[in-house]
Amino acid sequence: MNITENTFDILNAPFHYDDYSVNHDGYVFVSPQATSDRLNQIFTPQGWKLEVIEQIVDMQYFTVSILGKIAIRSGDEWIEKSQFGDATMVIQRGKAEPIPQAILNAKKIALSDCLKKCASLIGIASDIYRGKLMVLGNKTSEYLQMAGKFRLDTNKKQFKNGIVLLPDHYKSYYEKNNWNGIFASDLQSLSSAKGNFPKVNLVETKNSTEEELERLKNKYKEGIGSLDGFDTWMKHLANKGMDLSQMDFVLQEAINKRSKTHEEELNKGRETDENNNLERTSSNNDSSQSVHSGEQKINGHISSHMNGILKDCFIEGEGQPYFKLLFDFKGIATEVYAVGPLMEEVEKLEIRQGDKYHVSTREAKGRNLLREIRMAG
Repeated sequence: MNITENTFDILNAPFHYDDYSVNHDGYVFVSPQATSDRLNQIFTPQGWKLEVIEQIVDMQYFTVSILGKIAIRSGDEWIEKSQFGDATMVIQRGKAEPIPQAILNAKKIALSDCLKKCASLIGIASDIYRGKLMVLGNKTSEYLQMAGKFRLDTNKKQFKNGIVLLPDHYKSYYEKNNWNGIFASDLQSLSSAKGNFPKVNLVETKNSTEEELERLKNKYKEGIGSLDGFDTWMKHLANKGMDLSQMDFVLQEAINKRSKTHEEELNKGRETDENNNLERTSSNNDSSQSVHSGEQKINGHISSHMNGILKDCFIEGEGQPYFKLLFDFKGIATEVYAVGPLMEEVEKLEIRQGDKYHVSTREAKGRNLLREIRMAG
């Protein structure tokens, strides 16, 4: 392909919204696969290449740096651009150095980072590096409202750290390709609706139906414990312009936070009980003891804590995914389910089959729900 004045506009064209994400530092990025797809689309697989010039593995600071070079064919010539890619090795809790797999993963991440930075020098995703895309951080109140408005799964990696807001001049390109996205003007319309939305009666709430309303009531009662304050809470959100789906999202976030705080309090209480009963538990620990030797009954639920070996992990559930973890507790196969914020804790731990973990669970509806997980000492 011959490089022309229009090539930059083609290279820097917007990506599909699913290709944008927010990293832990709050910056927008596109996936390495999206970058290579753009290169293949414009130059063909034979029209570009990435070469590693130098790879530096620093075992003192546990980092990997790769100096790479991207070459683009233009007629009979090759246009070359060089840039560094970097990554930090992940060290498992309780270990002094990264395992070999962590070093390999860091090399892959550094190479991907190198590819994206080299590609940006020829125009791919240039708008990102020029700061034209905004981020709605996950600590803001608008984040919850926007997530509710567009029914975003905040457990999904794409939205876990924030929501990408596209510049409004992308709208015509998105409409042309029949794509959906979230734009800066969506935030402005969200802000303008605050405090200015006309007051409505409970049964007149936007997009309300008896079935949706009943589900919302049941969730409120189950999560909060009663329907006290439900009407006031709902009218307050309705006056902010929220429909039932947005209210459902806000309620679920509140329930998750409430559950997490409650679990932390229970953990503190359990640790105190464990210390007080340690001697008695040790004296009664014989071969006939149940695998759930740490069981307590709290608020009608059985709470357990134990050490077990991870056998497998599955992602299940459509719409509201969860982890199903299979453990071997003293020869007994046990299923443990991680939902909501606990999924993030499992991901951070980077669990591996065959490793031993200390697990705290509570029983609900016949299932062991994860409350805490950490590497066993």
